[in-house]
Amino acid sequence: MKLAIDFLIFSAFLIFQSAETRFSPIVLEPLARYQSPCIIQCLDTVIDPEMEIRPSRSVSYAYYLSHLNDICNVISYGKDCIDECDPRFRNPFAATPMTVVCTDEIMSGVKPYKQCLEDKHASIKQVCVDSCGEINLLRNKVEELNTAVLQNANASVIQGELNNVRNSECKTIKCMARCSLKEFTNQCGAKASKFFKYYFKKVLDAGKEDLLRFRKPEEILNQGLDECSYALNTEQMFGEKK
Repeated sequence: MKLAIDFLIFSAFLIFQSAETRFSPIVLEPLARYQSPCIIQCLDTVIDPEMEIRPSRSVSYAYYLSHLNDICNVISYGKDCIDECDPRFRNPFAATPMTVVCTDEIMSGVKPYKQCLEDKHASIKQVCVDSCGEINLLRNKVEELNTAVLQNANASVIQGELNNVRNSECKTIKCMARCSLKEFTNQCGAKASKFFKYYFKKVLDAGKEDLLRFRKPEEILNQGLDECSYALNTEQMFGEKK
């Protein structure tokens, strides 16, 4: 059970999701149901089926960066709204991966490439989906298995299957990131690609920082999740070595 809960924390902030997927934080929503209706209202206000606001959940990287102003406005509102409801609540909008993308450095850094990314985001994503596969089917399966594990329905057997699907998901994430890096160069230029890599490593490092604040490394990943090791060894996302 502890491993399953740790993986909910892991999946909420380090597993990436497409921009078209509904914002439904796996960790936040169950916790929020036991909090005040005020928090639920905050969530309902910021949920948008057309925009994934978590930087570590979107594999449509060009879309995310080209809509960064709108996304950061939502993050800012969500953070303030939940803080006003209950400042003791572990506010997901205050998580480091959320705040790092809305710094002046990132906001100003993306400006030279914003128009190209807006124009090309669909074609960049399509090239990479064709190469790497569609991630949504894997994510639907992950959510289904997470629910089964938490319900203690043959938990040990299901956990093994969950690890296999997680590995496939993480492998697809790495493929999408590496493909996008290449397509940023092909469609928007080398400088845009360099910025994307810098931005993405910032997000990964921020997620790692948040994870290690609450868990030891050995508590986050187990031996069955080799493809997800970039959560702690961020250089592996782009196939780099320390």
